[in-house]
Amino acid sequence: MREMEPAIFFELPIPPEPDRRIVEREKDVVEFIANYIWNKAEIYDFTGPSGVFYGEFKQIVKKNQSKIRRWLRMECSWEKLIEQIYYDFAEFLRLKAISEQPYYS
Repeated sequence: MREMEPAIFFELPIPPEPDRRIVEREKDVVEFIANYIWNKAEIYDFTGPSGVFYGEFKQIVKKNQSKIRRWLRMECSWEKLIEQIYYDFAEFLRLKAISEQPYYS
């Protein structure tokens, strides 16, 4: 698996906006949105084998639950929601990469 730069997320396409009525009917909106973005934007192509970062990605989406609710009420654009999720995930991966670097004294 190649090393991933967080900036790569800003090159990902914004997936088409799903129908809000379908999303509202879902039992777990966070799971639906996380899965939808993960697959439509093909994030797994950038992170390696599916599942490697999906759980972490889902946590980032969950962190943006209030913004998802705002999008459902049409108070936030789909593009802004996706950009925030991409930004948060990229920042998470950047910090994770820093924490995994060996420490030399």
